[in-house]
Amino acid sequence: MTYFYDTCSLLNLGEKIFSLPSCDAVGVSTESFKELENIKTSSSKDQETKFKARHLIRALEDNKDKLKVICVDNNVMDAISRFDLPITSDNIICATAYTIKEFTGKDVVFVTDDLNCKAICKYVFGLPCCSSYELVSSSELYKGYTEKVVSDEELANVYQAPSDNIFNSKINEYTIMYDASHHFIDTVKWDGEAYKSIVKKNFGFESKSFGKVKPLDEIQRCAFDSINNNVITMIYGRAGSGKTTIPLAYAEAMMDKEKFSQIVFVYSYDVLKGARELGFEKGSHEEKLLNYGAIGNILATKYGDADSVEFALSQGTIDIIPTANIRGVDFRDKFVFVTEAQNLDVYTLKTLIQRCGEGTKLVLEGDLLEQSDTSVNGSGMKRFIEVFGGTKYAGIIKLKENYRSEFGEIADLM
Repeated sequence: MTYFYDTCSLLNLGEKIFSLPSCDAVGVSTESFKELENIKTSSSKDQETKFKARHLIRALEDNKDKLKVICVDNNVMDAISRFDLPITSDNIICATAYTIKEFTGKDVVFVTDDLNCKAICKYVFGLPCCSSYELVSSSELYKGYTEKVVSDEELANVYQAPSDNIFNSKINEYTIMYDASHHFIDTVKWDGEAYKSIVKKNFGFESKSFGKVKPLDEIQRCAFDSINNNVITMIYGRAGSGKTTIPLAYAEAMMDKEKFSQIVFVYSYDVLKGARELGFEKGSHEEKLLNYGAIGNILATKYGDADSVEFALSQGTIDIIPTANIRGVDFRDKFVFVTEAQNLDVYTLKTLIQRCGEGTKLVLEGDLLEQSDTSVNGSGMKRFIEVFGGTKYAGIIKLKENYRSEFGEIADLM
């Protein structure tokens, strides 16, 4: 597979592109070299951007044996004309990536941090896209699934000899399979003995509080399956990806069926990174949680308003416990939802998991890469991935798409 970079993603990643798993197939258009040369001498660019451009050009030269430079030729210009696009640098770069797929048949993933380029490549040229953030994060942390373009032979092997672990999958790891045109085929999970399809299952969590909630993409489908079948599931991803809605939809559906005695929300006291604490506020502990704490905002957003949350608390169907109070707590027969788990250290998360008894379902959610108020290396979530990833005891899913708003997608680029 070739990872083809536009100028923006090249500048953001720099020489890091050669240390990623895709470093043996780094595609760059000659149009990007023209843009980098212009940036170097532009009077309208700041010194930091100019420095990045100069440093990047040197890195590209030093690693030219790993670089696949694609010239802008008649094939590229013909593609622009066929799709009735104006001749701009963005369109030239996108069309260059497209011609690799068109004339060589090789799979191409377009790496871009520019929303316009992403839209052109995805909706005009039909190329799969990812941001530099997604590419780096997916290469550094286990995400619980792989996305593969499979041959007819591989597909036949999965169905005819499911006990043959042809993808070297870990236990509880999902494989999302596509054909050569990147059309979805199936999603299978390796359970340690065989591959089993999860697509035939009619996933959807329905409750009085949330209505019917269904997966919006194949990665979310993996999260639905994991929560439904595993004792512990860790979901991480950016804001708006569904990492809070999906577990709550499941929990409320199970509460309606009396599968759990209570939903317990565990949270930490940490405030937003770089923010100042409010200090003393009037009111009971419960009022402070709902009116001033992040957990109150999260629950009010999902349940409708603070009054609905207060009513659920008064009825005992939900409880809110700070991490400082988890020692000695018994979570037996309860659904335990740890929100903003990226802020928990290793010791705290270990203690929390040890509190879970028979009948407990535990879900951890957080944005480990973007919203962590602690060091990623010191994060309990990262250690959880290292210890539990690929075991029969837990599922781990990294959600990808932002379904909250277009504003969120733009903010991801900051």
